Amino acid sequence: VAYALTDLGQLYLRKGKHGKAQALLSRALETWSKTSIADNRGEAVTLEMMARTLQASGDLDAALPHIRRSAEILTHRIAISNSSLSSGPRSERLSHRKVFTLHVGLLAAVNERNANPALVSEAFEAGQLAAEIAAGDALKRMAARYASRTDSLAVAVREMQDAIDRFRPVDSTLMQAASEPPEKRSAERMANLRGELARLEQRIGDFSARLTREFPEYAEMVSTKPFAARDARQLLGEREALLAFVVDTDVSYVFVLRRDHLTMRQLNIGRKALDVQVQALREALDAAGVETVGDLKPFPVETAHALYKSLLGPVEATLLNIDHVMVVPDAALQSIPLGLLVSNPAPKVGRLEDYLTVEWLARKMAFTTLPSVGSLRALPRFAQPASASEPSIGFGDPLLDGSRQGSRGIKAATKLGARGGIADVAEVRSLAPLPETSAELKALAAGLKATQGSVHVREQATEARVKAMDLSTYRAVAFATHGLMAGEFKGLEEPALVLTPPKTGSIEDDGLLTASEVAQLKLNAEWVILSACNTAAPDGTPGAEGLSGLAKAFFYAGARSLLV
Repeated sequence: VAYALTDLGQLYLRKGKHGKAQALLSRALETWSKTSIADNRGEAVTLEMMARTLQASGDLDAALPHIRRSAEILTHRIAISNSSLSSGPRSERLSHRKVFTLHVGLLAAVNERNANPALVSEAFEAGQLAAEIAAGDALKRMAARYASRTDSLAVAVREMQDAIDRFRPVDSTLMQAASEPPEKRSAERMANLRGELARLEQRIGDFSARLTREFPEYAEMVSTKPFAARDARQLLGEREALLAFVVDTDVSYVFVLRRDHLTMRQLNIGRKALDVQVQALREALDAAGVETVGDLKPFPVETAHALYKSLLGPVEATLLNIDHVMVVPDAALQSIPLGLLVSNPAPKVGRLEDYLTVEWLARKMAFTTLPSVGSLRALPRFAQPASASEPSIGFGDPLLDGSRQGSRGIKAATKLGARGGIADVAEVRSLAPLPETSAELKALAAGLKATQGSVHVREQATEARVKAMDLSTYRAVAFATHGLMAGEFKGLEEPALVLTPPKTGSIEDDGLLTASEVAQLKLNAEWVILSACNTAAPDGTPGAEGLSGLAKAFFYAGARSLLV
């Protein structure tokens, strides 16, 4: 009954009949109150609809308690599912993102009318639940591995993570098998799956008990609980700021956190407009077909300045005297570095040298991208230098037979295919060679005072070699090659780095080091440098965020910082 009343109330809300909608939703909430279901997702939806109805009626003060309670229910559900073995937390957070963005929007509107620092702090935390992305979870878990006090505990954390990651697909497979018609259901297969789940659950339980006993900080470090502004401030230097965005349909929000204060502003740019402007900047940077300086496309300086005014103009004054900005991007902002924006109206750009006069934002301050605000909490735990003994190792300039030099991007590989999960090595080999990457890696090794023997190029730059080497002894790990995005061509379901293909492809080596293979590496690197196109791109699943592909995989493998 409560579900039906909520659906009917939502229909009246869409028709603009706010009084009827409010009456129906009130009956639905009364019905929910008579049930014994705690933290019910259905009640959260009803509360959200009531908040939207009251907002549409102009009663923001009455709407706020309803969206708070809705967000409270969903936050609790996320926390519970995060401590379980299901794959629920991220998927549930994404499916109810609209509740958290509405929470932010209502707080912003009430604060605009009557400024209150407590409302801004509340919005800062609600925004984190709306914008948290997959790479942030990987970074927090990696931080927990490094923060453990002994090597054996670090191994235990990693092995528990691996067991949880194995549990989820087995659990999903069992659910699918159980839902098959009786005539197709295999009792033996289901028994095997249940047995594997039981073994994994026991293993995870053993690790969890040990970590609780010997490393109680672990649970706090991997928590999905939002990071309070008062605590986050303590981790910022005097000339540092954290910039967090929440992108909604028609408007967006930006938070600027400094050591002494927190600022929130509503931005008059929504998801679609942001997509268009970001895409225009990205297309101007596409190096496909560029072989000479004359082939370079003109960069839309005016668009870069307009986007600066939309995103940072309202908070420009709060960034004075700031040298380093840590950015938590959202939506399309995950696809560009903010240093690309232009802070002042640019003079007319006609010749290449005119770009020297453009006031790129990167010239004013340094930018670091964080996958989530919670990453700020994780970072100090492993800020000490890596214990790795060797300066660096690099892989690149794979042996490829393409007819001419090409850019390090996907468009050079649109015909690449795979058979049975193994890439067609002949087609991998047909990609354009990248001879300049050899000199690049050698220069990098010299700059980091590493031996030239640490540079693996041409026939030495193979997937088999990368997997066989102990990469945990290197403080910096670099790849300079083609970066391939998932879903752009047949057969590749996840992003990958191109290495020298073997004569015959196999599961162990087909010339493509995929994200899932990267995640199985064991790193202890201060830096991983991915000098290839699209290495900050999504993992290829529908709706996936930036940094959720190769970046997440390298965080999981143990990289402290990435240049992507």
